[in-house]
Amino acid sequence: MTDNQIALVYRRDWASGREQLCCRSGTRPGRKGRIYLIRDDAGQVQVGGETQTHVQGRAAQFLKTSKELSSMSTTLQHPYRPPLEERAALSASAVDTLRMLVRYKAWANGLTFKNVMELPEGEALRQRPTRFGNMVHTLNHVYVVDDIFRHHLQGRRHGYTARNTDDTPAVDDLWKAVQEMDSWYTGLVDSWSDEDLVKVVHFEFVGGGQGAMTREQIVLHIVNHSTYHRGFVGDMMYQIPFTPPSNDLPVFIRDHYRNTR
Repeated sequence: MTDNQIALVYRRDWASGREQLCCRSGTRPGRKGRIYLIRDDAGQVQVGGETQTHVQGRAAQFLKTSKELSSMSTTLQHPYRPPLEERAALSASAVDTLRMLVRYKAWANGLTFKNVMELPEGEALRQRPTRFGNMVHTLNHVYVVDDIFRHHLQGRRHGYTARNTDDTPAVDDLWKAVQEMDSWYTGLVDSWSDEDLVKVVHFEFVGGGQGAMTREQIVLHIVNHSTYHRGFVGDMMYQIPFTPPSNDLPVFIRDHYRNTR
């Protein structure tokens, strides 16, 4: 089916004041179905037709003007393979996104620890005007919070009375513990389905008070929290001065995660 055919259906309904898009799946055996996308006056998009769900995810933004359609290529080639960005959008269920994020966390932790352990002697433990005093103690705080929420997910009491320990561990020992922690979270999230993400976990905050978060929210928190504090460590590296490599999520997706899919 060509884009011109799609545009023709779209323009005809646009002229009558109602947006409708008819998609035909092709002429091969078993591909004779049609899907109709209609946006009503309230702005709601309705989907009709005989369909089978093969991929779950968020639909791309509904096309609004025929000008957008005209910017598309004139003919679809067979077999049709959507562009990379479309494949990513279609395949990214909630659990897929969490699986990516815990792997991003492990990758970024690896870069950070490698840099910290290669710094000139004494720099990683040098006291600086920051919340946890030095780089290693900052990274230890991230580990402690990861461990607290691991206990919450396991339904066990953790025994921590603060969100960091009094003593700063040796960086080699901490790195080994962090790798084990990241591996645990990766294995846990890999075992979940989308339905598992909405299960609520009740816990008590270290500072007092009751908390309740879904499993998905907990994982999002530990990923966001570690990213936040790696930023502190990166800032301390710049003070040496030392320029750490980029550990942003887009870099991880481009250079690592995309190649594994």
